[in-house]
Amino acid sequence: MVTGLINYVGDLFDEGKWCSTEEFSEYVKRFSTIFALPNATQLIVVAGNHDIGFHYSINPALAGRFEVAFRTASVSAVSVRGVLFVGVNSMAMHGDDCFLCADATKKLKQLHKELQCRQGAGPCDAEAEKFLPADDGHAFSRPVLLQARSQWAARGERWSLDFVVITLSHIAAYLKHTSGWPALAVCETKRYQIVDI
Repeated sequence: MVTGLINYVGDLFDEGKWCSTEEFSEYVKRFSTIFALPNATQLIVVAGNHDIGFHYSINPALAGRFEVAFRTASVSAVSVRGVLFVGVNSMAMHGDDCFLCADATKKLKQLHKELQCRQGAGPCDAEAEKFLPADDGHAFSRPVLLQARSQWAARGERWSLDFVVITLSHIAAYLKHTSGWPALAVCETKRYQIVDI
């Protein structure tokens, strides 16, 4: 089996917020050694509160060193065989226009415009910074949202969701959310598991 994408959704470290730059570099090196990936495998990493802190304690230096180390951002997108995965830093979803929220909002709006353009449902802006991965010849699926904690739970009734993946839960089970949406809770674990639904 060839894995096209590995996704890490937050809390890669226990003390990412508190550690020094030198300690952080050691954590990154150790993580990269333990979880080394084949070159052909795409990676999407979403920061968690243990990596950079909770919303109001995050500063540009903490967010920046994590983003540089894992080549990620407040919002990132990867396409694997036509399936579009969108990683969103949940700490950037507070909507208070802080540096992190403003950046994520801008990127999500750009992502929306590009998806509309690719579907022929909106204008295409050739001058705008491209956010989506290059066109690989596949039509995109509806985006799969990847977050360290679910922001949809409180506002889910406004969203049109076919399926929900709840990450960093302490259980692993297929369940029905109270809204009736199917959901998969993924256990917080260091082992890889293939789930077929």
